[in-house]
Amino acid sequence: MQADILDSLSIAVSRFRAIRNAAGEVTDLEWLYVNPAGAFVTGRPANELIGKSIRYITEHFLSGDTAFLDAAIASVTTGKPLQSLSNPRSNGGIVDNMALLMSYQPRGDDLTVTIQDVTDLVGENQQVGENFRLFREANNASSIGVVITDEAACISYVNPALCDLIGYPAEYLLGNSIRDTLQQRHGQTTYNGIKDLIAGKITSYEARAVYFHKDGSEIDVSHSISLVEDPVTQARSFVTLIRDIREDLRKETELRNALEKAEGATRLKSEFLANMSHEIRTPLNGVIGMAQVLAHSDLDAVQQENLETILD
Repeated sequence: MQADILDSLSIAVSRFRAIRNAAGEVTDLEWLYVNPAGAFVTGRPANELIGKSIRYITEHFLSGDTAFLDAAIASVTTGKPLQSLSNPRSNGGIVDNMALLMSYQPRGDDLTVTIQDVTDLVGENQQVGENFRLFREANNASSIGVVITDEAACISYVNPALCDLIGYPAEYLLGNSIRDTLQQRHGQTTYNGIKDLIAGKITSYEARAVYFHKDGSEIDVSHSISLVEDPVTQARSFVTLIRDIREDLRKETELRNALEKAEGATRLKSEFLANMSHEIRTPLNGVIGMAQVLAHSDLDAVQQENLETILD
């Protein structure tokens, strides 16, 4: 019954028995059983493997690599289970470029070995590692400060831009609470935004804030906080992007001052023109009034023409 179950498994299973020398030391192991999956991995039929030394797999399957043999002997000798990850080079098998997880389970002089193909899993982990490397490189080169914390506010990552901004080295920040290291004015407002993130009320929190440099000076920043979740472990982390906006605020102040000066100049111009118009209209009204009086007096033709020019 047990053999039937093992024969149906998709992972390779083999059983060996220890061979000891006169001193009781394990020097070899004899192949007692191999299931169809194990025979398939080795590329040899089961009847060719049964009764042979475990060294056979080393010589004909692993291109002389003794790591498998060494681990098997060590497991039986110590009586402790072992695991190893291997990328073997076979002679006639199908395991080239495969990642194999080998597990050794001893029971007295008997040893059960399982071999599982984990190539896809290793590939995924390598891709995750590559993505993380690219992430670190991109953020290390960024001019915007980046800090990542867990749900307990413990800092797990900071980039150089963040360290330059607040004056603390990464060694001081990593592993410490963001509340203790990144001091900010009106921090309660940010804390309320984080509570809304955790509650799912918002997907990101953005606001202006004032952080304090190591030397005590104030730093005006714009920060954006997002909550991300690891799809595998479901662990959640906060990613905070912090941008120094002091230069933006300085330019904003300069622009506002220039606009106020322009508006003041326009207002003075309007007042000047209004005053000048009044000053000019007053004597002109007197001239026109006198001309109208003269129009009712006896004038020669030339005087009459001149008067009409004034009144027109």
